[in-house]
Amino acid sequence: MSEVGIISWGGFVPRRRLDRAKIATANEWAKPGLSKRVKGSRSILNWDEDSLTMGVEAAHNCLANGNATPNDITFVSTTAPFLDRPCSVMLAETLNVDKSVSTLDVGRSQRSALTCLIRALKAAGDQSHLIVASDMRPAKPGSSQELAYGAAASAVLVGNQNPIAILKSSASCAADFVGHFRTQGEPYEYHWEERWVRDEGLLKLVPNVINDALGSANLNGSDIAHFVFPSPLARVGQMVARKCAISEKALSATYSDLIGDAGCAHPLLILGEVLEKAKPGEFVLIASFANGAEALIVEVTDEISDYSNDTSLNEMVEQRTLPAAYQQYLSFNNMVEMDWGVRAEFEVKTALTQQYRSASDAGAFLAGECDNCGTIQFPRAHVCISENCDNVGPQKPVSLLGQKAEILSFTSDWLAFKGAPPFSFGLVQFENGARALMEFSDFTPEQLKVGTAVEFVYRKKEIDHVRNYHSYFWKAAPKLSKEA
Repeated sequence: MSEVGIISWGGFVPRRRLDRAKIATANEWAKPGLSKRVKGSRSILNWDEDSLTMGVEAAHNCLANGNATPNDITFVSTTAPFLDRPCSVMLAETLNVDKSVSTLDVGRSQRSALTCLIRALKAAGDQSHLIVASDMRPAKPGSSQELAYGAAASAVLVGNQNPIAILKSSASCAADFVGHFRTQGEPYEYHWEERWVRDEGLLKLVPNVINDALGSANLNGSDIAHFVFPSPLARVGQMVARKCAISEKALSATYSDLIGDAGCAHPLLILGEVLEKAKPGEFVLIASFANGAEALIVEVTDEISDYSNDTSLNEMVEQRTLPAAYQQYLSFNNMVEMDWGVRAEFEVKTALTQQYRSASDAGAFLAGECDNCGTIQFPRAHVCISENCDNVGPQKPVSLLGQKAEILSFTSDWLAFKGAPPFSFGLVQFENGARALMEFSDFTPEQLKVGTAVEFVYRKKEIDHVRNYHSYFWKAAPKLSKEA
């Protein structure tokens, strides 16, 4: 059995970007000091996105190479959409994995994703572990956190099948150092004074843990080629590197000026960017801080030379197709109550029985192939829709994810209620012959044209405001090229 290590990585950054200058301008009447911190932009979610939908995108990107199928799925988030409905199970449905897969939801700490990665790397045996981290931390309007935070997801697959990086050592420290907290039922975090967090927390606890990991691996700070340590506080990474004798040249870019602080997902997000450029034999150090600290050192293997991602972090960051207004950001995050009129009073109630019966097909976006004539149809049925075929019987499941497709017809309805008007839907034609009536997301009205190439994104379909329940399904979005 070969060594256990990281097999593949995938990430996701939402398409929408909010310039920090817009945040400062909207709040300058109360907080004129915000104008000093307006560099760059931050990623924000569309109304139909949340931590689960981002995690699904990252997981599919991670498994796109088909290197392994996970036996174990862990979903990590401090902002999961449900308190008592595991996102890991819903994520497993979208991956169309065997129902024997082990699932677990973890959260409540900004370093929980790195903790789960370390535990998976230490796990013995030939099992494959998928760790998916996703966060979208809310912040009070006008706060420094509103400028600093962003949204993103990352996924790492761990196993013994040609790993691109293997475990060298790790170390951890559990310390109830409270720099911020959010209690049950509260929408926003409470933050303590930044200088205290920096001097007594970050600059004392993190270097100690890093030095422990270096000692366990018989390495010096100078041996580290890449140092991953996202921190929302300026220049803390450089300060920690100096304390641990790590070259500042090894400090990886955090992309905070472009997407913001993505919470527990951020260390694994940057790890992916590092692995894209790392060379065999190099040592990568990842650290995370929250009520203590965690440090992980991995050694890059020769397999990295043949490894590639369909979409890199750089490409995801540059694909900023939808600049957003501040009012949109507030509305999408339910921080302002818009008057949508009577069109928003229509009650949506999800039939949980029907949801369960169609979960496999809907979650994995499975069509059916007639075993007589080969016609592919969605949704899957017992009767072939081809006019030249009268076959009746079970149809072979065929995934529509990853299939080339384009808009066949479309309608934009400004009267029906959606969180980002207009409500756009239409027929999508797949290259394999299937057609599906779908909702469009992330399109502007002028982008909707017959023949436009689309890709498929997992999103909130409907929101039941009476019972506070979300249903999810796949939507068609503009296909982003690598040159975008």
